[in-house]
Amino acid sequence: MPTGPRCAEPPAPRVFLVKPNRAELEEEVGRSLTTLGEVIEAAGEVAGGIEQGLVGLGVDGAVIVSQTSVREAEARLDDVGNPVGADDTLLAGFLAGGVTAEGLPEAIAWSVAAGRVSSTRMPAVTDRDRKAVAVHADADLGRGLVG
Repeated sequence: MPTGPRCAEPPAPRVFLVKPNRAELEEEVGRSLTTLGEVIEAAGEVAGGIEQGLVGLGVDGAVIVSQTSVREAEARLDDVGNPVGADDTLLAGFLAGGVTAEGLPEAIAWSVAAGRVSSTRMPAVTDRDRKAVAVHADADLGRGLVG
């Protein structure tokens, strides 16, 4: 039985990263998100005390929202085979890329590589996959989403 002073309440756990896809984010905020700006706004609404939000946008790329910045990337891809699992590989690539906004291009490249194949076997990420990724420092908030 402890005899010393009572311990202070432990700090509330902090969430470091959430990774919804567009449909999950739409469900969370209760409305359709048809532009990049709407996605960024909605991600900010649900972020609260979360360090980073990585939103998978399918063929429209992804956006990473933190307390201090927003970065967006898209993939120019004309040979989609099977997009199943692309969001999972987006997360895997983001984690492998260092879990920072700077790792977003590599995360998108992993997603591109997975989306190019017609099976569920993950291929190696190639320079072609990396070259398909375009990162934008200033997001075009009015860009309509096609996926």
